[in-house]
Amino acid sequence: AADSRTTSSIINVAYFDTVRDEQEAIRQIGVSRQIQLDFYWVRSGEFANQSRIDPSIFEPGRYDVFIIGDVPAEAFGEALLRQMALRVDEGAGLMMTGGLFSFAPGGYTNSPIDALLPVKLDAREVQNDGLIATDLHYDEDLHMRPTEAGANHSIMRLATVNNREQWAALPPLRGANKLQAKNPLVQVLATSSEGADLLFAVDTSNTRTLAFAGDSTWRWCFPWQSGTTDFRAEHQRFWRQVILWLSRKE
Repeated sequence: AADSRTTSSIINVAYFDTVRDEQEAIRQIGVSRQIQLDFYWVRSGEFANQSRIDPSIFEPGRYDVFIIGDVPAEAFGEALLRQMALRVDEGAGLMMTGGLFSFAPGGYTNSPIDALLPVKLDAREVQNDGLIATDLHYDEDLHMRPTEAGANHSIMRLATVNNREQWAALPPLRGANKLQAKNPLVQVLATSSEGADLLFAVDTSNTRTLAFAGDSTWRWCFPWQSGTTDFRAEHQRFWRQVILWLSRKE
């Protein structure tokens, strides 16, 4: 039987995150007729042990793209992360976004999806006193900009003309995870004017994966919270292009 990813015009996205401003903004992509985004709420803090992620989510062909937000590896467990890795090996796209409990701080180092991510994961996770290793995060405003590689990439194309000017007009991100490209095959598509690399991509014959260090693109589309102009159209364009690229439908 043909893989549903090659025959369906709808892109099915599984998005895992906690309740936070970023997930509210990203979920707005699901209003598109081309994208079906299913949000899976993962509890955090003292209620974390009440979360249960349904294994059927990772059945072959069910989802074209997986997005992991501020969710620790233990919320999935080894078996489900292994199933996710299998789906990515079969052609599903994978993206991890920034957060206190994503990447290395979330315990993904040496996990089944570690090898698929385009960034190096620090061996440290959570400090012994239960606090996050703060040196793994930027705690400052970061103005996101396309790199030379990113300027010609579909994900980073906010406008057909004056694209860099359009990016320069966006409000800054509120901090980010500190990430480094895993190897020379990784493309860095976005950095900040402050010198932090923000968006990393790997495209092979079988897999497409992204690592996004930020977690506050909501500032582009919730002006009443960030005190800026409404850049909702740019926010939607960026995230739609992320999903289209991950699903090989750009």
